Amino acid sequence: MVQMFHSERSHYFRCDQVCEMVIIDTNKFIELLNCKGLWFHAFNILSDHLGMYFQLEKRLMQKDIKGIVREHLHYLWKQDPVVRAKASVYTFILARHQVSRSSLHKVMAKLISDGMIELSHGKLVWMHDAY
Repeated sequence: MVQMFHSERSHYFRCDQVCEMVIIDTNKFIELLNCKGLWFHAFNILSDHLGMYFQLEKRLMQKDIKGIVREHLHYLWKQDPVVRAKASVYTFILARHQVSRSSLHKVMAKLISDGMIELSHGKLVWMHDAY
């Protein structure tokens, strides 16, 4: 919806399953929202989307490696256990930040030794509530 009202096209869609997409003219879309009283639902979709951007910015805009790791671990911990079981903490963070692997390993080793997190084969399996 955001791209319907702006000329910049910065997003793309990737489907993990077979899907069908429909392209609707902006004026027709607005007419549809008006006729069916769907503005509340459009607002909710856009609010959720904006919330994801705020979460992303919070994970990315940290002062140091410890803050980056903390925010990413919190994000991963909130995910469904099935998703968490598939995500390597190291790959997850390194794919989203330009941090050195050695500094990431140092922070992770400290968190493990302090009893703040537990990993199994690089996957987050437990996180202390206080962290």
